[in-house]
Amino acid sequence: MLHKPTDEILNASLGEKGSLQDQIRLTDAMRQSIAFFRSHPEICVVDPIERILPLVDRALTQEILQGLPTADSQGSKRIRAPRYKRVLKFDCIPPSKILEDCGFSLPAIIKPQVACGVSNAHIMAVVFNEAGFLNLDVPTPSVIQEYVDHGSTLYKFYVIGENLFYSVRNSTPNAAVGMDSTASSGLPPVIVFDSLKSLPKNFRADQGSMSGDFASSQGSSGVDLELVSEAASWLQEKLKLTIFGFDVVIELATGDHVIIDMNFFPTFKDVDEQIAIPAFWNALLRAHAFHNAS
Repeated sequence: MLHKPTDEILNASLGEKGSLQDQIRLTDAMRQSIAFFRSHPEICVVDPIERILPLVDRALTQEILQGLPTADSQGSKRIRAPRYKRVLKFDCIPPSKILEDCGFSLPAIIKPQVACGVSNAHIMAVVFNEAGFLNLDVPTPSVIQEYVDHGSTLYKFYVIGENLFYSVRNSTPNAAVGMDSTASSGLPPVIVFDSLKSLPKNFRADQGSMSGDFASSQGSSGVDLELVSEAASWLQEKLKLTIFGFDVVIELATGDHVIIDMNFFPTFKDVDEQIAIPAFWNALLRAHAFHNAS
């Protein structure tokens, strides 16, 4: 069974301890499917639903990413999570206190803690100074991440079993572009946007896109593929997932590779079908063989 329950979430709320565990309500059809397959253990389910929960909760995703083995290395390059802080509400904290004791300063990007399954899960904001927190229109609880200047280049990585592919997309510009735009327009020092839609015109970078795999594009785009491959293997072992994706940006000042987001069963639309379909087939055969052996 292949499934994507993140498309079958009716709502998701946080429990008493701030976790999404057991707080996700699925469609009746999905709940019935899960019950059926649990009663038929002879059927191979690729990536059981309980393994997907960390990728529905951005705070839990960040906790996992903090454990990346190269995050604290002192070498020339490292791959790490963004520095972050979880905030329950913005209106009960003075703006000057919000980023206390979190190891980074503004600008920052604000994301809802619930990563999918609700209509406003992709409403985000980039805050340039403390005044941007006033009347902030982003769902709470939220995760505040450091905003990493990355030259408007985003690397999307796709894991399918033992295979790793990537594509390169345009992304948000360096923070100075947004700061200058809001200041010159007399707007509040914050840009709110929906990450599933086009960026606001005053916070957009225009450039091309490309895709590749490790056999044909080793290092051609400036990303350290060996470093990312090691992180992908670690994440796969940690999450016990067959199919997932994650986004990487490269910090201009340090060369750090920063994993800013993760998701389950991405679209793979940037991966050539001639490559993706055999990779999927091999991953399913491998999962089925492992299921039969256990």
